[in-house]
Amino acid sequence: MFNFLNKNTLINKLKQQLKEEQLARKAAEVRLQEYTSNFSSSKEYLLYKIKEEEDALKSTETQLALTDLKLQNLLNSVSEIICRISIDGYITYVNEVAKLKLGLSSEKLIGKKFTDVFDAHGEFGIQKKINDFLNNQSNNYIEYYISDNSSNQLWIGQSLSLVKNSNGEAIEINSVLRDISVIKEYEQKIVTNNSRLENLIGNLNFGILVEDENRNIVLVNSIFCSMFGIDANPANMIGFDCSDSAEQSKHFFKEPEKFVSDIDIVLKNRKKVTDFHLHLVDNKVYSRDYIPVFIDGIYKGHLWLYKDISEQHQTYLAIQNSEEKYRGVMENMELGLMEVDNNNIITKVYERFYNMLGYKPEEMLGKNAIELLLSNDHIDKVKDVSQLRIEGQSSAYEIEILNKKGEKIWVLVSGAPIKNIKGEVIGSVGIHYDISVQKNILKQLEIAKNEAELARMAEVNFLANMSHEIRNPINAIIGLSNLMYDTELNEQQYEYLETIKYSSEILMNLISDILDINKIDAGELQVNNKETNIIDLTKAIIKTLSFNIHNKNISIIEEIDSKIDHHVLTDLNYFNQIAMNLIGNAIKFTEKGYVKVVVKLISDTVDGYKILMEF
Repeated sequence: MFNFLNKNTLINKLKQQLKEEQLARKAAEVRLQEYTSNFSSSKEYLLYKIKEEEDALKSTETQLALTDLKLQNLLNSVSEIICRISIDGYITYVNEVAKLKLGLSSEKLIGKKFTDVFDAHGEFGIQKKINDFLNNQSNNYIEYYISDNSSNQLWIGQSLSLVKNSNGEAIEINSVLRDISVIKEYEQKIVTNNSRLENLIGNLNFGILVEDENRNIVLVNSIFCSMFGIDANPANMIGFDCSDSAEQSKHFFKEPEKFVSDIDIVLKNRKKVTDFHLHLVDNKVYSRDYIPVFIDGIYKGHLWLYKDISEQHQTYLAIQNSEEKYRGVMENMELGLMEVDNNNIITKVYERFYNMLGYKPEEMLGKNAIELLLSNDHIDKVKDVSQLRIEGQSSAYEIEILNKKGEKIWVLVSGAPIKNIKGEVIGSVGIHYDISVQKNILKQLEIAKNEAELARMAEVNFLANMSHEIRNPINAIIGLSNLMYDTELNEQQYEYLETIKYSSEILMNLISDILDINKIDAGELQVNNKETNIIDLTKAIIKTLSFNIHNKNISIIEEIDSKIDHHVLTDLNYFNQIAMNLIGNAIKFTEKGYVKVVVKLISDTVDGYKILMEF
């Protein structure tokens, strides 16, 4: 476009030269006429030369007209609006692109004041900018927006240049108007994105510092300023040289020289470094990230990101101390810990577990726990348990594992899944307690139990045989007692016979109870309640036991409540056993005096009797 404008200038110069030549020709004609008399012989020759010169001038004018036409066609074919403005601000020429861009033909624009068309309200100050350009020939670029014939808003970028005559005087302004709406749209998007990014970075809870390749600040937020005690507005720090910033801020850190040297190394390597911890003199802890920026493989700067992780660091130390404490507790409790990933690859083993199995750390880490520690008998069981871990379930189980020597060790394993911060299962941890001794004890107990069971069965068989042998003579006694009822008996004989019969029956019941041992062991012993006169039953027991005190200087005293006048439900056999044992013991351990048997009514309700028996 710059060449097109030079050709216009050339045309103007040629026209000026043509005009000057015409004036010179007229002057020459005058001079010829003055010297006709002196040069009459050369008149025809001179006329010929003049005509020849006129023909040459006409040819030049034609060529210039053709060149001007070509230039006009060329100017109408470009995408920019080409416009010439007079020194006093009127449009003298505009190409046909104006009609395409603005919907206005050149006929409607030529002769119009430029600012009336492009800055009707003076809001862009175009006239002032043109005047400034004319005065000092600077600021030759103007931006503004206009509305086309469809009321669409167009952004225009206008470049200005002067057209001067041969005397160097400005005679016109050449102007190129470009449609920069797309550029402005992208610029606005960039501004919006930058504003959004700045707001985002400004509201982050960590310090951000972006530097260019020369270590000049491109972007910084208020958190960064606060973290390093910088009393300045972040916006005012743009462009600040940070070459010496590490040296200026090293006093914040416990190892100042190391802080400076670390930054120098990072900047030299230009490789990403994340989560680098820095300890400050006020006991705070910062985490620092360094992220280099490359565009098309060319280094364009870097980003520093600082986070105050003091609370997280204290929490980490507390967890670490707690882990050390509980690891010591577990080591003292002889609990072996092992961690594996979801593929049963060992990722961590505590010292107690090494010692338990006889391995060294490097002999276990990275190995498959199933292949290393289990025999084929238990592989399926552990695979099932591993699946439960992946599903997030905990469990406890007993299993045999192999030590380094291949010896079997029984362990009780309490396992639980290990989850990451997202709640995903990434492995499992198992606490192993060596129960080999207990297993041996249980084995011995099982043997002892079997032996005791055999002894008990022998005892049961013996008692059954003895009961059977004793039952025969007792049955004979009971049978003879029944026969004696058919004989003539006096009152005392009858009383003795009753006692013999009652005692025989009790003895028979005791023998039957011996046979109930198996039922007692099996929990199948049953109570057979029958209606019984508790008073008669008690007196019969006392009478039976009275025969045992003839040789002892003691007596049995009965104290039976007369209010007890109903039968009660009881198991005769168990009542006899309990009462005879209690009264018999009282007799056995009484040397003199008496044994008192008290049967007393406590309450008589619709629900039944409540009787107290004391001995």
